[in-house]
Amino acid sequence: MAERLAPRLKAEPALALLAGSADPHVDWLDLLWGPRFDRAAALDLAAARPGLDAAALLSAGERFDALAAPARQQLRRLIVRHRLHRMAHAPHPAD
Repeated sequence: MAERLAPRLKAEPALALLAGSADPHVDWLDLLWGPRFDRAAALDLAAARPGLDAAALLSAGERFDALAAPARQQLRRLIVRHRLHRMAHAPHPAD
């Protein structure tokens, strides 16, 4: 299922919303970790980052909340796996 989900996620413009973050994976997990999208945290994040489209972020939250529970959990696992993959391939600070 992750193989079918990955191309759709790459084409999802909402994923780029947090691209300028120091660690967008952590930011997404903060918003998606609970049973529902954390709208208060999303609005706080948007207020702290000028240029971040709060409406687009909340729209992504609506789509997340519309997913079935197994799909929400799979998305969380995909974000964690992607973060671990990126960390494993990041240059070592001593290099």
